Amino acid sequence: MHRSWFSANLPPAAGMDKDDLWLVAVLRGYNGTVGVLPGTECRQRKSTCRLDHNMRARRAFTLVELLVVIAIIGVLMALLLPAVQQVRESGRRMSCQNNLKQIGLASLNYHTTYGTFPPGYIGEHPDPRVTQGWGWAVFLLPYLGEGDLYEQLAPDDQSLRVASLNKATEPLLRTAISVYRCPSDRLEDVAHESRKLIPFVYPPSLPRPSRPHFHPPPPPPPIISVGASNYVGSFGDEWRMHGLWSVDDFRGSGVFGCNTEIRLANITDGTSNTFAAGERTWENYAAVWCGVDKWNACNTSGLSMVAGTAAFVLNDTPPANYATCRGHGSAGFGSRHPDGAQFVMCDGAVRIVADSIEFRNSAVPEDLGTFQKLARRNDHQILD
Repeated sequence: MHRSWFSANLPPAAGMDKDDLWLVAVLRGYNGTVGVLPGTECRQRKSTCRLDHNMRARRAFTLVELLVVIAIIGVLMALLLPAVQQVRESGRRMSCQNNLKQIGLASLNYHTTYGTFPPGYIGEHPDPRVTQGWGWAVFLLPYLGEGDLYEQLAPDDQSLRVASLNKATEPLLRTAISVYRCPSDRLEDVAHESRKLIPFVYPPSLPRPSRPHFHPPPPPPPIISVGASNYVGSFGDEWRMHGLWSVDDFRGSGVFGCNTEIRLANITDGTSNTFAAGERTWENYAAVWCGVDKWNACNTSGLSMVAGTAAFVLNDTPPANYATCRGHGSAGFGSRHPDGAQFVMCDGAVRIVADSIEFRNSAVPEDLGTFQKLARRNDHQILD
């Protein structure tokens, strides 16, 4: 029946009988060229129908094939993820390097203007153990594109103590300044609890109470939160662990100390061989940019708010909950960069210092480690 239909509807071809003509029609119908009567090809050519059914059935992935694809994707992700993270960290390190570069150039511009590097910090009180005052990072603000903030703080006209109690300027002390923040660190906008300001200001004398020999205690001083920073000025390589510090002790052997006025001529070891500033992480309680204030605490905790010392190894283990007076883990330098901490030298160049750098404290300059020599401005020692 069907063969006669094909013979009647297809043009004859030389050398082809009816059976050949029927087969050609079926194949052409399978390809969509000539229609085949519904239901006839499966009865006539069962093998062709089974082939078509099997091809349609294998259009989806099997479970094994799906698992293989997932495994391949997992392997590729495992190979690519470290590379992506490395590229990201490289970008963050470059941003941190640029911050330090700007700090170094700002310090040199300050030196050009005033003839010295800015003081590490200044204070109202003559005794540096109880002093509080603006830090070196404040004096660099006009050279870092933060001139408006500098004018609002008015450090030339008011002390840090007054500014922290002034309702107009106190909120400005919590400003997050991008150039003072390393993107590799998890630094928060507000400094750690160990780095807050406690201005020592008491109200006018109270009226004498009616009960004799009774004097009410003064109210507790306010606690002021301030903006955090990842960069500390180089105090040198000194840090007295025990006993009271003298006024000279607070000046340090580096570039930034209490009331210091260090000139380029004072850096006899060479500006390219002397630290100006370096990094410190949030894990090591980081730093603040506005200044120091620890008059009622131990005599050195205020210093570590803005300055760092090479008396401790890089990334020293921090104390558990609070920065201590001994300085371990809170007064040194540290970084989250995998290849070391970055420092800006006194000539404005930025260098990476590896954790494995030679470290050796000594009272004899000839026995100092390379890390300590780089922190001192005038040890007169040749670097190895």
